[in-house]
Amino acid sequence: MTGFYSQDFLDVLRDRVTISQLFSQKTTIRRHGRDVFAICPFHQEKTPSCKVDDGKGFFYCFGCGASGDAIEFVRKTENLSFLEAVEKLALQFGMELPTLQKDKADSHIKKAYALIEHTAVWYHNNLKSKAGERALEYLLGRGVSEELINKFRLGYAPISRDVTFRHLKAFEPDAKLLQDFGPITQNLRDRFSGRIIFPIEDDKGRVVGFGGRIFENEDRPSAKYINSQESALFHKKLLLYNLYNAKQMPQDAPLILCEGYMDVLALYKANIGRVVAPLGTAISEEQIISCWKICQEPIIMLDGDNAGIRAAERLMEKIVPYLRSGCSLKFCILPKDEDPDSLVASGKTSLIANFIKEPKSILEMLWSMHVSKITKHTPESAASLRHSLRNTIGRIVDADLRQTYGKAIAALLKDYTDAVIRSTIRPTKIQRLSVGNKLKQQDTSDLAAKILVATILNHPHLLSRIEQQFLELIANRVDLNNLGDAVLSLYQSGSCSREQLLAGLTERGHDLSWLGEGLYKYARFARDIADDDVAYNGWISMWETSFIKKNVNEEAKLLANKLKTSFSESDWTRLQALKSSVFNGKMEE
Repeated sequence: MTGFYSQDFLDVLRDRVTISQLFSQKTTIRRHGRDVFAICPFHQEKTPSCKVDDGKGFFYCFGCGASGDAIEFVRKTENLSFLEAVEKLALQFGMELPTLQKDKADSHIKKAYALIEHTAVWYHNNLKSKAGERALEYLLGRGVSEELINKFRLGYAPISRDVTFRHLKAFEPDAKLLQDFGPITQNLRDRFSGRIIFPIEDDKGRVVGFGGRIFENEDRPSAKYINSQESALFHKKLLLYNLYNAKQMPQDAPLILCEGYMDVLALYKANIGRVVAPLGTAISEEQIISCWKICQEPIIMLDGDNAGIRAAERLMEKIVPYLRSGCSLKFCILPKDEDPDSLVASGKTSLIANFIKEPKSILEMLWSMHVSKITKHTPESAASLRHSLRNTIGRIVDADLRQTYGKAIAALLKDYTDAVIRSTIRPTKIQRLSVGNKLKQQDTSDLAAKILVATILNHPHLLSRIEQQFLELIANRVDLNNLGDAVLSLYQSGSCSREQLLAGLTERGHDLSWLGEGLYKYARFARDIADDDVAYNGWISMWETSFIKKNVNEEAKLLANKLKTSFSESDWTRLQALKSSVFNGKMEE
């Protein structure tokens, strides 16, 4: 069987097919909300690792790397040729097959590649001609050197009505080919007329299409960037600008995915060459998958404006189901109102390098993304935050990774919720202030230590929560060491009530008369608190106030407040270390 079907017919066929339906006929599929995953039919596995996207008619397996559209799926699973797979799908989905065009398909595609390459040379030569003077001046003014212009083969589409058509017609007389793969519209105009041209290569270094940028009157209604039309060679959601060059770079260098063509040129100028960009559109899942094929953890570099933040949020929502070991992301959010081009132009390349060295993890981005939407920190907002984060994490298909992220998020939520509750509910504020003020006036840690011991004598159950702090309290105090040891011994032997504890201490010969002398009023205060939680809060408050260095306390509070609005993994790790070693998980607001 020789020949080929038209691109129009193939596009209609792909739109008609529901690819998840094809998968369900061959293997097990599972739905996770909006997402569909399947047990891959191309390699042995027990859990689904193949993402199936009905909206895009596309599948990708994270386990073996198999990917493609519905035609490719049928071809691979049933060992058919391309044309046989097309005919089987058309029959299954009730489409009448058109007449097979006689020209050989491979010859047709070869002509298309040759046409696009010839067009790239035409545009590049135009940039250096009289017609492209203003475009060249614009690029040089933006800091794009002659070297970069030649490296990336930048060009210019002449503004004359049909000059591009007449030039290309002499090279390839097939008008249909010019319209299907070239830049010629139905009215014979160049779709890129008057624009700077960026040739787009596939992963093998072949030019398959173009991006065109306005450079004069940028506020006019026309889009700033336009691309070649979709074709058998050009799929803008699958392609990445500069991917072929990035593949040639050292594999230990980070792979940067930035926002646009000019950003790629700017970073390349700053000696950051392993960099790619989408084609003037939002980053797609397919483009991330392409990055994963050459780098397990590419860095997404986005502008620091509101549009950049929204782009990061949209990408996070799309990419979460795909995450797994060896397939992750990091983020580099530039300062507000800056992009790679502006930073390089102002000589701040070292700042870019620093951002690349310390990118944000997905955990940091997820947390910041959700917390930033909270306008008022309340118990209700904490509950809403927990719900939204759990929904997001629940969309991770990889079970091990979902569990790991779940634990990390749970720890962050606990810290956040505790901080919110401490800032909104202060049941012991009066008592704590009262004792705290008296301590401040007397300025004696000796008195504070006795008050803390008295509180334990009246509320022995507190030892289950603060035994470590109690040990630290009595360890370096000769006057309280023996008494403290006896308290712990009696508590551990089962003397858990106030009466049992006081009786046991008296039997062991401990003098408790100090409870009735100068400390009497504080001991009464400690005794009269009925709620163990209130007593606990008061104990912790006095312990921190009297025995923890002020600068450590202040550092922890600053970190906790900072984490409410802007999550940083290093800040969080530092806070956990402080709380574990100093506050035992609790800290004064």
